[in-house]
Amino acid sequence: MNTDQLRYFVTVARMSHMSNAAETLNISEPALIANIRKLEHEVGVDLFDRVGRNIELNDYGKYFQVVAENMLSELSSGVRHIQGMKRHEDCRLVVRTPSLSYFGELRDELHRMFPELRYNNIDCRVNEMVPKLLAGDYDFCIIKKELPDAALDQKVLGTFKMAMIVSEDCDIDRTGSGLLSDFADCDFADFPSGMCSGASELGRACKEAGFTPVVAYASSRLDDLVYSVGTLNYVAWIPAHTIAKIDLKGIRVVNIEGPGSHSKLIMYWNSRVLERRPMASAVRDVFEQYFSSHDYA
Repeated sequence: MNTDQLRYFVTVARMSHMSNAAETLNISEPALIANIRKLEHEVGVDLFDRVGRNIELNDYGKYFQVVAENMLSELSSGVRHIQGMKRHEDCRLVVRTPSLSYFGELRDELHRMFPELRYNNIDCRVNEMVPKLLAGDYDFCIIKKELPDAALDQKVLGTFKMAMIVSEDCDIDRTGSGLLSDFADCDFADFPSGMCSGASELGRACKEAGFTPVVAYASSRLDDLVYSVGTLNYVAWIPAHTIAKIDLKGIRVVNIEGPGSHSKLIMYWNSRVLERRPMASAVRDVFEQYFSSHDYA
């Protein structure tokens, strides 16, 4: 028994005429008759009574018509539901990237190109990112840290110029620029190094500058770091392009020169996953083109 046989049976049952049903179904009458007889053989009873050139449902047929129509309706509903799930899945993007609030042009471009896109920017621990990318839980990620794994595709999108924000009361450098090593004795507020939302490279940068930083406060929120700088006299090493989002009342910006003045931005993805997700692959290309064409150095 298959869906074609059920569909043929329901059509004949509704029309009570084999020739007319065959014409409606666009198959030959002998083929239709053969399918109906095969169905009756599988069910184990005749479903129609033959009355001259016409056929009529018998009691078995009337009962089976209800069953067949319900089965076809449930199947059609299930297929539509699955197709809806597939459309939803095709439009769903799971990533870990910098907040789009800092990149208005990119956000607008994504909305224009992919109006149905469901963008999920989810955080996780840095040591969880590689298995999530390999398993397809994430479509791609853009972070500052290196994720060593030969199975992942990766590309350095560019470098970000870094700056230090300090309180107005800080007596270090009032010329507007300095070295990272000038802040060796300060307490730092920093993004969490273990989370992808922060993935701070402060430790690496300070090592380049010749010291180990003391991190007194950590938060994945930029406004928290700004608050700690303004009220607790900490210092924070942040991407220079984010400064435009900061209320600089009570805060000074020191441009960093020399070692520790830049941070990389690296994209990771799994080609085997994205080849099955055309929208996610296309969005990944847009991210790559955007960051590769913008100079944040």
